[in-house]
Amino acid sequence: MNNIFNKRIPTLLGLLAIVIGIGITSFLTKTGVIFTGLASPTDEPANVHIANVSDTSFTVSYTTDGAVFGSLNVGLNSSLGTTVLDDRDKTLTAHKAHMMTVKNLSPQTSYLFSITSGQNTFLKNGVLYNVKTGAAIDLPLITQRGSLTGKVVMPDGSSAADVVIYLGVDGAQTLSTLAKTDGSYDLPLNSIRTADLMSYYSIPKGINVKLSIFGNSLSSKATLTSDQLAQVPTITLSQNYDFTISNSPLSGQVLVATPSGQLFPSATPSSSLNTATPQILTPNKDQSFSDTQPLFKGKAQPNADVEISIHSDDAISAKVVADANGNWTYRPGSTLSPGTHTISIKTKDAFGIVKTITQQFTVFAAGSQVGVSATPSATLTPTLTPTVTATPTPTLTITPVASPTSTITLPPTKTPTAIPTKALAPTGNSSLPTVGVLGLAFVIIGALLFIFTRVEI
Repeated sequence: MNNIFNKRIPTLLGLLAIVIGIGITSFLTKTGVIFTGLASPTDEPANVHIANVSDTSFTVSYTTDGAVFGSLNVGLNSSLGTTVLDDRDKTLTAHKAHMMTVKNLSPQTSYLFSITSGQNTFLKNGVLYNVKTGAAIDLPLITQRGSLTGKVVMPDGSSAADVVIYLGVDGAQTLSTLAKTDGSYDLPLNSIRTADLMSYYSIPKGINVKLSIFGNSLSSKATLTSDQLAQVPTITLSQNYDFTISNSPLSGQVLVATPSGQLFPSATPSSSLNTATPQILTPNKDQSFSDTQPLFKGKAQPNADVEISIHSDDAISAKVVADANGNWTYRPGSTLSPGTHTISIKTKDAFGIVKTITQQFTVFAAGSQVGVSATPSATLTPTLTPTVTATPTPTLTITPVASPTSTITLPPTKTPTAIPTKALAPTGNSSLPTVGVLGLAFVIIGALLFIFTRVEI
């Protein structure tokens, strides 16, 4: 009996451990995340976008800090099963900008995929990516508008070869393409679809469109009109542009691409920051005036028009032009009545976005002496008699009008699944590789138990 216990029971436990270990590793192998280690910074995909979605294909693109191999694992279910290489490759080649086009698909069908970058597999928040193809369109392609063409160069003037370019148009899907080795790009526009992918989209004349460019750990954003698509001015990677105003960079910022796809400017001179965002400098917060015709001051884009509105008993409207340094001033032509007033300015910021800013202020009657504390409650000391101190009951409050952010974002493709723009969590950081190691441990322990009970030691 003891011999049975000593031999058979451990043997059975060993076999059971082997079966459990094989089951765990088999499951993780099917999910495509077995034995993936921690991703290095050079491997991690950044600026991931799904674009160019049609009824039979879609494109996935992203960037990495270092030149690494990249591919997709695609399928109709979690087993995946199809490997798609970079559009430029017949065999695996290391790149910093990656683009894979999945072809020969069925219309209005959902597909799953994972990204293999370097030696690691990446998912979206721990699950496979999901994208749905568009509807089949029984119409000829739109022949107008031709192509989006231009060139990208590095800050030192050399060709920016390893970069990806995105075109965003309100109401339409996102298109993407890769720059050629000389930094030039040519993206046909005849197959662009509406945001719901149900029909082709005709780009109206004269509307603003946006470009986003990523590569070599740098980024650029540009705003232009649809009439400029045929020949976009040369873009220096790391600079932002508004070609509707000028071909010059907006403020000399160096923009760094991050895993989340956001842009963070490097240290920029304060003068650039002042001109990038319209401001009302006078009146400042909780300011009061004894002058019934106060002098208002602020900042705007150099030589920009600034529309001014003063909301008083009699509304006042005026337009001034900022000087070459972006400074503007305005003094009302008529006196303002005592009491609370607001001043609003409307002007374009550095990105061509119209901003409205409002500030509240108080005007006291002529001859009054004003003392203002730094807190929201102001104390008034009139000079009617030397011995009387008056404390007004009103509490001054500031109600700024919300203004649009100056960050230009690429319009997402409105497919049934969201285009991922956030940082991907590498499977090497999840619990699945830990489970994989546990499965391997089960196999090893089971094998040892089996061997030790079958061999005399």
